[in-house]
Amino acid sequence: MIHLFFFFFFFFISSISALNSDGILLLSFKYSVLSDPFSVLDNWNYDDLTPCSWQGVTCEPTLQFDSNVVSLVLPDSHLLGSIPQDLGMLPHLRSLDLSNNSLNGTLPPSIFNSSVLESLSLSSNVISGELPELISGLHSLKVLNLSDNAFAGKLPEALASMNNLTAVSLKNNYFSGSIPGGFDHVEVLDLSFNLFNETLPLDFGGERLRYLNLSNNKLSGSVSPEFAGKIQAIATIDLSFNNLTGEIPQLLSLSNQKTEFFAGNLDLCGKPLDRMCTIPSSLSTPPNVTANGSASAAIAAIPKNIDSSPSSVNTPGTSAMADNHGGPKVKPAKIAAIVAGDLAGIGLLAILFLYAYKLRKKRMNQNQNPTTKIEESKISKDTTSTRPLSTTFSCLNGVTGDESSETATGSDSDHENDNLTIDVKQKCLVMVDGETELEIETLLKASAYVLGSSGSSIVYKAVLGGGSGGGGMAFAVRRIGDSGVERMREFENTIRIMAKLRHPNLLRVRGFYWGEDEKLVIYDYVSNGSLAGAGYSKLLLLPPSLHSIPFEVRLKIAKGVAMGLAYIHEKKHVHGNIKPSNILLTSEMDPVISDFGLEWLISGKHNYKTKGSNRHFGSKRSISSREEMMIHHDYHHSASSSPYMAPATGLLGCTSPYHAPESMKSLKLNPKWDVYSFGIVLLELISGKVFSERELGLWNTASSDIEDENSILKLVDMSIRSDIDGRRDATLACFKLGFKFGDPQVATMGITSSTQKDDQPTTTTTKKQIFILSGQSNMAGRGGVKNKHWDGIVPRDCQPDPSIIHRLNANLIWETAQEPLHADIDTKKICGVGPGMSFANAVKDYINGVIDLVPCAVGGTAIKEWGKGEKLYEDMVRRAKSAASSGGEIKAMLWYQGESDTSSKNVAESYKTNMETLIHNVRSDLGLPSLPIIQVAIASGDAKYMEVVREAQKAIDLPNVVCVDAKGLELKEDNLHLTTESQVQLGHMLADAYLAHFG
Repeated sequence: MIHLFFFFFFFFISSISALNSDGILLLSFKYSVLSDPFSVLDNWNYDDLTPCSWQGVTCEPTLQFDSNVVSLVLPDSHLLGSIPQDLGMLPHLRSLDLSNNSLNGTLPPSIFNSSVLESLSLSSNVISGELPELISGLHSLKVLNLSDNAFAGKLPEALASMNNLTAVSLKNNYFSGSIPGGFDHVEVLDLSFNLFNETLPLDFGGERLRYLNLSNNKLSGSVSPEFAGKIQAIATIDLSFNNLTGEIPQLLSLSNQKTEFFAGNLDLCGKPLDRMCTIPSSLSTPPNVTANGSASAAIAAIPKNIDSSPSSVNTPGTSAMADNHGGPKVKPAKIAAIVAGDLAGIGLLAILFLYAYKLRKKRMNQNQNPTTKIEESKISKDTTSTRPLSTTFSCLNGVTGDESSETATGSDSDHENDNLTIDVKQKCLVMVDGETELEIETLLKASAYVLGSSGSSIVYKAVLGGGSGGGGMAFAVRRIGDSGVERMREFENTIRIMAKLRHPNLLRVRGFYWGEDEKLVIYDYVSNGSLAGAGYSKLLLLPPSLHSIPFEVRLKIAKGVAMGLAYIHEKKHVHGNIKPSNILLTSEMDPVISDFGLEWLISGKHNYKTKGSNRHFGSKRSISSREEMMIHHDYHHSASSSPYMAPATGLLGCTSPYHAPESMKSLKLNPKWDVYSFGIVLLELISGKVFSERELGLWNTASSDIEDENSILKLVDMSIRSDIDGRRDATLACFKLGFKFGDPQVATMGITSSTQKDDQPTTTTTKKQIFILSGQSNMAGRGGVKNKHWDGIVPRDCQPDPSIIHRLNANLIWETAQEPLHADIDTKKICGVGPGMSFANAVKDYINGVIDLVPCAVGGTAIKEWGKGEKLYEDMVRRAKSAASSGGEIKAMLWYQGESDTSSKNVAESYKTNMETLIHNVRSDLGLPSLPIIQVAIASGDAKYMEVVREAQKAIDLPNVVCVDAKGLELKEDNLHLTTESQVQLGHMLADAYLAHFG
């Protein structure tokens, strides 16, 4: 009996000391975690009675002396694993936050049965799969944050009808299809950076919406009034970077938005955009004119047909129409008199306003402190030698700190209603661009909004003459904190040096303000953010702003940055702080380099101080409120979308992955630092990750896989892998250039034709790189030619560059290369745009030296006419040797020919042998056994044997021979020649192939 008692006693004790059911369910999550580097799950033990003491777990007591798990919050814990089925079985779970980890797999269906779950935050993981209709089972859900993951498929219709759901963020995923309608309860909805590709829903709803972001998708069609009809006027709506078309409806909810919220929709027009819609021709039938010719009263005064004949005036129909319109027509003389009277009245008002303005200005000048005029004169003399006549210059003395701007009404950041309030004794404003006129009073009364800060430097957006919503001129104003420049003249000279550098990819300096304790620099304002974006996603560390930027746009950004840096180096300057946050983006996604010269203003142009050095500003990425996802009811437009945002956390002296290692050892700026930084940015653009110095070292070793194309292509950012089909060569070229520039030993080559030695800039002899252009008509160029006439249109990618791109003319004389390149070579036909100039402009920023083109192509020629001993062949060899004799190196032959060999089976089948013989002969006669040959597989010809020739071209397997396929490029109406646009594209394809294989 005693033994039986002890048996039941121990059974009872063990039962009450075992972990409860909630704890057991939570342990399934611990066991599904493969990596826990921060040991956040170490105290999750089976021996505990309840999980209430476990890290991240919150419980609520019950009446039965037990506790229920109501919350699991473990963000930013670097957990690697998956979400188990058991986690969704916690019956009382109200909040689940596992954001910013590395969780993968799909969401278990049990999650959607948690009827009491109120907040679900799984952002910044790698969770995939679709969002099922089962989500409607989350009856109590209020906040849903699944941003920065890999969800795909269509959005469930049930999501819009969830009555308690108020905040939803699904940005940076791969959702596609249509956006459901009926969002009648949601207040915050962020679906940006996805792949939604249909039209905006007419039944969208949105009565309670305060923030809507549909930007960076592929939405098409018009913005209908029904879509935004129920959205409140105070709501923020971002529709930028889609494919929307037509006129923006004039609803308060849309017209109240900022211009940038509609940017990137090329065919969208109307307010608030500056691009107005075109007015239909007056010859067309007005929209409210019926078939029988009657018109409504709104347009009745406009005659449908105008006839000056007397007979038409007196017709009964005309008389009747006049009666219907309310009376006889007004005579032209009366109309002229009315117009003249209106003009006279307007002129009189203008004269009165001008007189009042002059009188007021005269009185202000009379009341000015005499000491001010004396001081102005003194400063004017001190700066006369450096100031052009077009400079706007004004100074004031004795101004106290009471002067401030009026209350701002808008909000461009979390810092609202900041003003350019300055407390100085002497104030001087100098505009150095020769265009802008600005007075001190106007600047100080401007509405100012803090955009960001870097150390002691703060950047404002200053809106002159209007609020942030429009109507005023905007500038970016940087307040320099601690400056090593003590004299105004030195400061002004530095600003003028900065202002002289004008390039489309360099932020323009407009002027500066000098005070005893305050210095301001005035720039153009760029409103479309920076390359750094708002923050970083855990998904491959990819900036959210890059998630849906197409491959072509990324190449455009890289090219623009390279051009801007090349210009800076060409002018014998160095930027010294190239990084994504200093690369601003226009509404057309053109890059603009900012912060050039900031080092001089902070440390002095001839002083190199470590404290406050510009190249350490913002060394680490800023994590701003937008990373909080608007999900925490921050409805304001985030400051992190500003291009000027940088951390203000005292990061001076920190290293940055964008800074060359040697920049931390030397205080003197060196161009090779920019080359290194550009390489890191280029790699980040294509791969979506920032490469460390160690990773670069591994890729630049002799044993690396840098020549293994498949290994390199695995590095491509996941969101653009579908874009690189057909652009494989361009992708490889970018990676190889990035790794080459990221090698400190190679970075000394520079981006321009100047190299560095012993930290001193020296200009080397310009290297001439020669390219032979040969083949038949599609290489000679027929783009823009119609009816034996060239239209003369030269695309931007084919524009001449006299300093870099030259051609050898028919008389063997070098001259500036320009379209048509083959005008004096292929003389029997009219030449137009070919691929040569597009190719040259595409490679000029990536190779060191001058590009010399040797056009040799002649239309309508077969491969046999290019045999050794034939005139075409001998002329090509003679011209190539002549080009090389003037100094330079033949880098490659670009060959596009074969259409004339598609008319005969025997000729087509012998093409491979003939082409291989041609390659052997050219290499032998030029003494270049490894001469690179890039041939184009034809896109036209006799359909019967065209594929035979194409297969022969692609089957050539000789060293240093690469084939580029033109099939798929648009042909002209003759179905033989490439259009101008296709020629430009072909030039890019040839450039990609050259840079990838031989660059």
